[in-house]
Amino acid sequence: LNLRLALLLRLAAGKIFAYCRFQLSACQLDGGDHQKYYGTTSSNSFEVIGLESGKTYQFSVRSYTMLNGEKKWSVWSEVTAMTDIAAPSDVKGGTGSKGTATISWSKSANVDGYAVYRATSLDGNYALAATVPLRYGSYTDRYATSGKTYYYRVRGYKSDGNGGWIYGSYSSPIAVTAQ
Repeated sequence: LNLRLALLLRLAAGKIFAYCRFQLSACQLDGGDHQKYYGTTSSNSFEVIGLESGKTYQFSVRSYTMLNGEKKWSVWSEVTAMTDIAAPSDVKGGTGSKGTATISWSKSANVDGYAVYRATSLDGNYALAATVPLRYGSYTDRYATSGKTYYYRVRGYKSDGNGGWIYGSYSSPIAVTAQ
């Protein structure tokens, strides 16, 4: 970020807030190639809404100042930002064969996969049970003890493009009693 612009971004699912005096336009980096002009403001905030969860956007911003009644613009600066990854929806639990618990959820096209976490109590410590590739919308826990209740929560993840991962919000925990 160009500090001269005093530009700050706070990422939220479907929204990006930016603070400064600026003009803003953006294009979606992962799959979209259109440029959209968002406007100009002289207030201390600007809200961009209608963005997709888990998508990366390239923003072009420039600040301005008033000099002798005219706007004097800085050069454009590029800012890349990603909206938050939404929690998986429609998370459900079930049982299969003896000693298993199955968790399923609605898949999202905006993630690379899912991380499934398990605890032995609702407010307990959730440990990573498995990472699940995008093509699957379920996980079967084969290490469950028959008759024991486990608590699961799921979240999506996406590559940050630099060898790391960006994780989304957790789903609400669900209880599953292993068969």
